[in-house]
Amino acid sequence: MTGAWDLNLNQGADYSTVFTWTSGSTGLLVNLTGWSAHLQIREGWTGPVILDLSSTAGGIILGGAAGTITVAITNVQTSALNFGTAAWDLKMTNPSGQVTRLLQGIVYLAPEVTV
Repeated sequence: MTGAWDLNLNQGADYSTVFTWTSGSTGLLVNLTGWSAHLQIREGWTGPVILDLSSTAGGIILGGAAGTITVAITNVQTSALNFGTAAWDLKMTNPSGQVTRLLQGIVYLAPEVTV
């Protein structure tokens, strides 16, 4: 089952959060060695892509045996954002190619005043 998590971004500011993935049945950390991650923020669930991050192109760092997934969005990236709310999800691909949609939710953007 996909977890629900809403993101609260501040336009013009850096954003970073760390998720730790544990197995629902055992509670043990999921070893993310060899995995890849892909996150998109879109205007609605089927709208245009606003921001695209991945463990291969940047913005997501996987912590291997620690089971951590660090999402980092720079202030330059958040400065370019211009929406009130949007949708996002995070997909994880294991070394065998099996895809899991781990998280999804709404993104709330607080506009900046000081530029």
